[in-house]
Amino acid sequence: MQAIINNLKSFERPHEEFTLGVSFGHLLVNSSDLSAVNYSDTNGSKSFIEHLVHLGWQAISDGDVLVGASNGAENVVLGLGGQVNWRFSGFSQVQDLERAYLAFIEGLFDELKRRGQILLATGHQPTSPLEAIETVPLPEYEALENWARGQGDLLDTLKRSAETTVSFQYAHVDNFQKRVQSAALIQPALAAFFDNASWVNGEKNTANLINLRRLITADSNYFAIPGILNAPFKYDDYASFVWEAPAICAAHNGSVQSTGEKTVGEVFADRDLTEEDLRRVYRMIRPALGVSRTGVTLGNIDSVPYPLNMAYVLLVKSLLYNPDHITALEKMIEQYKVDKIETMQREIFEKGLQAPLGDGNVFDFIKDLYFMVSLTVEPVEQHYLQPLNSLLFKDIKTKDVGARQFAAMLGKK
Repeated sequence: MQAIINNLKSFERPHEEFTLGVSFGHLLVNSSDLSAVNYSDTNGSKSFIEHLVHLGWQAISDGDVLVGASNGAENVVLGLGGQVNWRFSGFSQVQDLERAYLAFIEGLFDELKRRGQILLATGHQPTSPLEAIETVPLPEYEALENWARGQGDLLDTLKRSAETTVSFQYAHVDNFQKRVQSAALIQPALAAFFDNASWVNGEKNTANLINLRRLITADSNYFAIPGILNAPFKYDDYASFVWEAPAICAAHNGSVQSTGEKTVGEVFADRDLTEEDLRRVYRMIRPALGVSRTGVTLGNIDSVPYPLNMAYVLLVKSLLYNPDHITALEKMIEQYKVDKIETMQREIFEKGLQAPLGDGNVFDFIKDLYFMVSLTVEPVEQHYLQPLNSLLFKDIKTKDVGARQFAAMLGKK
């Protein structure tokens, strides 16, 4: 377990050296009917990665399986269901993120048009059923798929959803506790506010948080971090969660093999947990606060389109990298009480943004967060918050925008 603790310590930075990392998930679909483009299709997601390599990106392969490509601070890695995850790290200003992301997207316009495809920033496959989604043929993905088949509706989330993640660092273990607990408080509210599973199985989706609903049908050790809102919560507490999580697969005799129902602790009880092993463990599990190569990662938030993704990143950055906001969020945890917060986390699936929290509801909480950061965001970044205005003050929901667009594209009312 010490290897996990040491890994968490490796993200310690002086305040002035804090950076962010993001992953923007996308779904590659056919323009004609919004059906999923699979890995092995003619002009499939493998061919999409080959196109990036042709443009000068460096191929990322696992054995003979092409799974992604890198280009300096950005890379693209395919998810289990062929999700196109664009990642960018080492930045602190949103304008640098925006510049890189738009260059990536705009550079694909002509090729995607030629292929008759669209790269959607949405939370769920709009038309294709689960059985139509091909698994990218990586051994660890195949092991994860096999394990997930016995875990309720988890496989649907793993294969048909796309998410947005933001990674952050911290100065020391006490700073880790403050940031992680603050992130744990805001995550359910952000997930509800940016809920973007617009269409499911070719129809408008009206259910709240469908991807999270299906995720939590799995073994709770796969996603739930015990005691995360209770003080103290240190490196060893997070390491204990990882140690008790399902391992799903591990390297053995030069190949990745399924570990059945064994936990990480059981698999590595009498062998070293290497950096490569640990990265694989992190990739397999799905807590709201995970770990990536660039820090602790706030995840399980649906993918959202530009420019809303920039607003989201700035919101998270402003909340988690401003000491005054961290202090305010800590006081909110004390004010709301852990048991009431946990009640909100359960009720949010049925009540969405109307789930009670404190003296108001989750939507009121989101407004409080917005007003909090709007007073402290640097002038050069203020405009990135503007896309939130329609969602906050004009009764527009994130996924309703996508639903109207999909209906118009396919000629539905």
